[in-house]
Amino acid sequence: MAAGWRVLIIEDDSNVAELYASKLRRGGYEVDVAPDGVSGFDLAGSLLPDAIILDIHLPRLSGLAALAVLRKEEATSGLPVIVLSNDDTPAVMEEAGRLGVSAYLIKGKVLPQDVAEALSDLWRGPVEMAGGLRSAAGASPQEKVLGAANHTNPVLVVDEHAATRQMVQTALELDGYQVLNAGDGVAAWNLIHEYRPAVVVAHVWMPGIDGLDVCRKIKAQETLRQVKVILYSVGITSEDEAKQAGCDQFFLMTSALSGLRDAVGRFYALADRS
Repeated sequence: MAAGWRVLIIEDDSNVAELYASKLRRGGYEVDVAPDGVSGFDLAGSLLPDAIILDIHLPRLSGLAALAVLRKEEATSGLPVIVLSNDDTPAVMEEAGRLGVSAYLIKGKVLPQDVAEALSDLWRGPVEMAGGLRSAAGASPQEKVLGAANHTNPVLVVDEHAATRQMVQTALELDGYQVLNAGDGVAAWNLIHEYRPAVVVAHVWMPGIDGLDVCRKIKAQETLRQVKVILYSVGITSEDEAKQAGCDQFFLMTSALSGLRDAVGRFYALADRS
């Protein structure tokens, strides 16, 4: 049913938009992306997509404000809208329901597959939703670790921020990897010894043992030296500092997430040949 259907994603975080757009395109959808409420409103009116995935907190015009205007325009008043936001404030969710959203999904609790299923529900027809809203919760990340995948050794994602950790993990799972995750350096070190991941993707700054320390510990052990380490940051740490710790690649999270995924792919190919 996805073939030929057009979806507009209105999302100001380019990495989040890329993640969900990639998943939907693989499912056969045509996807357009708008980075703010104003351009999202304009694109909705010109493209008349089959569905809109809408963030709440957007620059220039909030998601709720954009939705309210869309509902007043005859051409866009009936467009199905799925909210995808981290805002679980009851008042915001109630207002979204009043404006007729088809689903309200919390970013930190769903995976791209949940969004794809919500879209499929639209094509199948009316869905019973508590309070007019469909709330979805994703599977626990660790439940997916040993699921079907195209690769044998896992990738380990380490970040103290759960939302970022889940975003990176989901992107890599879409590429077919088994993915472990840890919220700090101590937990990461235990998983490294237990599972011997092919690639470790770690945030530089974490409480206690940070990403730099994890990298140094990996490179200091002969049995772990084949493990490739990608360190990432929002720009506080220089690439030189990360390289001095022994990392194989440094990545800025202000860049497109596709660069990180490509790096994991290159290092995984090297691990498969070794």
